[in-house]
Amino acid sequence: MRGWNLTNTMGRHRICRYVLRNKILWRRLYAVFASMSFLMYFFGHPAFGLEKLFYIPCGLALFSSIFCRFKLDGVDMLLCLMVILAVASAVINRNLTLDFTSPTIRFILGILCFNPLRKSDKEMIVRQICVWSLPVIIGFFLIEIPFVYLHRYLGYTGDPNYLAIGLTILTAINMYGICLYHQNIWMKAGSMLVLTGAFLIVLATMSRIGLIGMLCLYQCFFYGLLKNRIGRRPAIFLILMTSIVMVALLVWYAGDYPFYRFSMDDKSGLVSIFSRVDQVWGVLRYFSVNLADIFLGIGFDAEAVHIPEYGLYARHCVHNTFFCSLFHSGILGFVAFVLFVGYAVKCVHAQTQLRTIGVGLLIALILNMNSIPSLTSLLFWWGFFFVMSDVGHLVANKPTPLQVR
Repeated sequence: MRGWNLTNTMGRHRICRYVLRNKILWRRLYAVFASMSFLMYFFGHPAFGLEKLFYIPCGLALFSSIFCRFKLDGVDMLLCLMVILAVASAVINRNLTLDFTSPTIRFILGILCFNPLRKSDKEMIVRQICVWSLPVIIGFFLIEIPFVYLHRYLGYTGDPNYLAIGLTILTAINMYGICLYHQNIWMKAGSMLVLTGAFLIVLATMSRIGLIGMLCLYQCFFYGLLKNRIGRRPAIFLILMTSIVMVALLVWYAGDYPFYRFSMDDKSGLVSIFSRVDQVWGVLRYFSVNLADIFLGIGFDAEAVHIPEYGLYARHCVHNTFFCSLFHSGILGFVAFVLFVGYAVKCVHAQTQLRTIGVGLLIALILNMNSIPSLTSLLFWWGFFFVMSDVGHLVANKPTPLQVR
C-alpha cells in the first residue's frame, strides 16, 4: 500500500512538472486569457456590475505569462526601467495607493499583463477575437441604437474616447482576420459586418480623434488591397479622391450630427485635437517652480488639477500622453516612453506582410495618445503591444488574393 501511494505521488509530481514546464501549453493559455481580457473590456463599466470581471482574465494572463518562458529582449529592459521610475516617483512623492484604482498600479499592470502579446500566438488571438467580435458589436446595438442616442454614445465602457480606440483595435484585428481566413466565408462575412458596425458606433461616440484614427486605419487597409491590384500610384490617387468625397459628404449631410458636437470643446472644431496649449503651459509652469520634480515627475497618482501652478493655465488633467508622461514620470520616464514608441514604429516598419494594417493601427494609437491620457489605460497597452507583433508572418507561406503588404 505504501509503495502504491509513493508511486502515485511520484506520478502526480511528474505530471505537475510536465504541466509547469510545458511552455507551449502556457503560451496558448496566455493567448486565450489575453483575448478574453480585450473582449471583456467592452463590458467593464461599473453601472453594469461587471467592472471587476474584466480584471479576472487580466490576472490569469499575468499568471500564465510567468510560465511562458519568453526570451527577454531590449524592450523588456526598457519597460522594466519605466516601471521602476513610476514606482520611484510615487514613493518619493508619497502618493501611491495600493488598489486597482491607483493609476500607478494600472500602469504597471498594463505592462506586466500584456507585454507578452509581442511574442505570443498571434494567430490564436486573431481567430478568437474575430469569432466573438460580431456578438460584441451586436451587444452595443442592443443597449440603444447609437444614432438615436441623445448624447455621446458610451456603450458599456462609460467613456466614448476609449470606446472608440477599443473599436479601432477590434476593427484592425478583423482586418487581419479577413486576410488570414479568406477561405472561411462565414468568418469573413462576420468580420466585414464588424468593420461596418464598428465604424457606425465610432461615429455615434462623437470622438473626433477616434473617428480620424478609424478613417486612417481604413485608408491604409484599402490602400494595401488596391496596391496589389492596380499599382501604387493609381491606389494613392483613388484613396485621395475617396477621402475628399467622404469628408465632403460628411460635412454636407451629417454636419449637425457629429461635427456640430465636435466644435463644443475648450477649443473650436478639430483644432482642439492637436491644440492643448493651456495644458502644456501648465506642465511647464509647474516644472519652472518645482525644479526638484523635473526628473521623476509628480507620480501617476497625483491629480494635476489640484496643483496651483498647473491650475493657473488648465482646467483639465493633461490630455496628451507624451506630456502626461513628462509631467507624471519626469524627464527620465518621458525619454524611456519616447524610446518605447520609437521601437514600436521600428517593429511595424519591419513587418513583411499585412504591414499597412499595422501602420494604420499604429497611426490611430498615436493620434489617440495626443488627445487622451493613455499610460494608465490597460486597453492602450493591449493595443500597443499587439501592433508591435508581426501578425503578417502567419500568411507568408500561403499567399491569398486579399494579402496586404
